[in-house]
Amino acid sequence: MNDGPPGPLLLTGASGTVGAAIARAISAAGLGEAVALGRTPPWPNVSGARFWPVDLADPDEVTELAAGITAGPPVRALVAAAGLDSRARLGDFSPQAAAECMQVNAWAHVAVLAAALDSRVGTTGGPLPVVLVSSDVTTGRSGSVAEAGVPGTLVYAAAKAAAEEALRHAVADAPPPGMALLIIRLPDIGVPMRAAAPGPPPPPRDGGLPRPVLGAAVNAITSFIRGPRPPLEVWNA
Repeated sequence: MNDGPPGPLLLTGASGTVGAAIARAISAAGLGEAVALGRTPPWPNVSGARFWPVDLADPDEVTELAAGITAGPPVRALVAAAGLDSRARLGDFSPQAAAECMQVNAWAHVAVLAAALDSRVGTTGGPLPVVLVSSDVTTGRSGSVAEAGVPGTLVYAAAKAAAEEALRHAVADAPPPGMALLIIRLPDIGVPMRAAAPGPPPPPRDGGLPRPVLGAAVNAITSFIRGPRPPLEVWNA
């Protein structure tokens, strides 16, 4: 149990285009220190973010990370923006790639969330703001069965859907002072992602400015962290 002023804002995926845009917005909004969790440091132009190296695909490293979070100061907020892509179609399905994708997109973030909640038990602060950057492939692109999914996203969509459901149910399980969850469902905005094999490698990072839809999503994230906020909110582009 850790009492005292809120600690850092935890952010996964800060080395990617989406996470870097979120980190910059958090710094500009004065939402406190951000700690970037991941294999790769944040982009050089992401100021105000401290780096905590961890491979989210490695369950042992995630367990060690979670123990450090629990023992640290009360977490201010959690933004789960890391994601592992998988462009394998049904005929290319690989349990190994699926397991890695599920570990990064879902189970690693569940472990980090549990540790962040534990760090706040017994504190007097309000509910922990939690943001999950998800994808609109979890809901389908139209109402028809034929167009419900996107070819090659079977594993990625399953992992993102698992993350959404796990964190949504965690709202009910969270110990006092509880948590509030914002799910951001982004469309494909053409930014690269680390990929699980099999499937083609992700395209090179172009370093360009965030797309307009990403800017709108980032505004929604910073507003949610700043509060007030509902227990559960879903943002769709």
